[in-house]
Amino acid sequence: MKFTVLTALMCCSLLTGCAWQQDMLSVRDRVVILEQNARQLEERNEGLKKDLKVRIEDYS
Repeated sequence: MKFTVLTALMCCSLLTGCAWQQDMLSVRDRVVILEQNARQLEERNEGLKKDLKVRIEDYS
């Protein structure tokens, strides 16, 4: 009986650990995606600023 309970606890612990690692990986993936999105927005913002500057110069 003790062996069965111990085995069950070990399996449960391993599964919980694997699930936790999976969550951590997904959090890291989300951070990477957010950083990429931020970079893309900054690049787009810079492009829009340049475009606006050119349009202002064209109208001046």
